[in-house]
Amino acid sequence: MKHIILFLLISVFTLPSWADNLLLFINSDDQLQQQQVNVFNHLLFEEKIRGYETVYIIDLAQEQRPFRGEAEYIHDDQGFYSAKYLPTQTPQVMVVGRQGVRQSYRLTDFLGHYLPPSAKEFP
Repeated sequence: MKHIILFLLISVFTLPSWADNLLLFINSDDQLQQQQVNVFNHLLFEEKIRGYETVYIIDLAQEQRPFRGEAEYIHDDQGFYSAKYLPTQTPQVMVVGRQGVRQSYRLTDFLGHYLPPSAKEFP
């Protein structure tokens, strides 16, 4: 009996995480997208956007910009992430699971779900 319980405990703690990651593709050369990312980051800080294992901001701009925030910032200067996930526009949000991209949204549509009605006219 002890062996079965031990096996079950080990199995539970060694299972891979099934939570989705959230990827936000931006081009920080665009001033408007910088403002939208600030709104996105503020919602992350207030924990209004939850349920994702890791949140990444993937910047497709020519030059890397300084970034401070709740998400992990990646400057995709070599195009690795854009080639792997193929965003069709910037800014674009993708929910990525173990099997690949599960959902894709325009950033304005994604943020509209989390913002109060009075703030729907954000940048």
